Amino acid sequence: MGSWRLPLISIGGVLALVNACGGKSAQHVDAGHAGTPAAGAGARGGTNASGGMPASTGGAVSSPDSGEGGAELGGRGGRVGRGGRDPISGAAGAAGLPAGGAVATGGEGGEGGPVAVGGDGGAIGGQVGEAGTGGSLECGDCSLPGEMCVVGVCDFELGRCARAPVIACQSGDGCCPPGCAADDDADCTSFRVVLAPSYSGNRSEDGALGATTFTGVMEQQHFHAFFVFDLSGIEGTVASAELDLYYDEYLSTDAVEHFFVRTVAAPTEALLDTAARTDVFDALQSGSYCFDTAMTSEHVGSTVAFGLNDDTLAELTATLGSSMAFGIVADATPGDLSSVEGIRFSDGVTPPLERLTLIVEP
Repeated sequence: MGSWRLPLISIGGVLALVNACGGKSAQHVDAGHAGTPAAGAGARGGTNASGGMPASTGGAVSSPDSGEGGAELGGRGGRVGRGGRDPISGAAGAAGLPAGGAVATGGEGGEGGPVAVGGDGGAIGGQVGEAGTGGSLECGDCSLPGEMCVVGVCDFELGRCARAPVIACQSGDGCCPPGCAADDDADCTSFRVVLAPSYSGNRSEDGALGATTFTGVMEQQHFHAFFVFDLSGIEGTVASAELDLYYDEYLSTDAVEHFFVRTVAAPTEALLDTAARTDVFDALQSGSYCFDTAMTSEHVGSTVAFGLNDDTLAELTATLGSSMAFGIVADATPGDLSSVEGIRFSDGVTPPLERLTLIVEP
């Protein structure tokens, strides 16, 4: 049995995570505006029209605002980079060199490497790329003293520093990233709770209660599956949560089966009522949206983890001390080649392998 994780995707994708607590992508921050241009600066820097010889009167800065420009040396010499501000802190650099730093020495007609973040721009400085064709850019010191849960990293393509969130659960760094708790990161005050289903089953379109967690179509009737988790004895605020689904059996002639997962407003007593309850069948497909994804026959025997969104986290927090149920509804229609079309997550005999993992702030 494999265990693997995927980000959530919509219809047509395969097993993707949806998460309210997903991390933000790192953003590259351009260098700030420059100061006063160097004496004799051209409108946008001189260029050598004939190529091969350095420009005679090229200005270093195009304008006092942009900090762009600079002469190109040789036919296609290096360009002056942008500078003047720390690209991470945003602090203006000390006076001294004009913004933009030095020009790469490209040789006569050669292609010099463009300048990285340069100038006297603060702690995160830049260096000049190597002359010639190619040559990767380098960053200066990208460290961020005093910053928690954020690190400075070098973007070697742009030759400048950028921010990136800390994602590793590691004690002693002063950071508790999403998904971490005190059991794997001593910097966290949150605790982790892993729950197996207390009840599971399905409801058919005519309201009958079934033992398996099959969802789909069988003998011209639709079925919705459900899992119930006991949240009694848990107090606090749910900071993040993950629902693990085990794919027990794929019952379809189609290449892909798509399904939705929603919270269930019906109480546990109604879910387990042995009487025919069409209202419970309807409740399993009308709760708050958690995520949707797809399954293929290749996923049988695998457990897949899905991050739960902010609305679901709020519902979990409000339900702490009682129970939470999730309904699973497949987009199945009767197939031409089979009277059965759908997915089964557990067989109703062996204990289900589904798990609900909560990170709770006390």
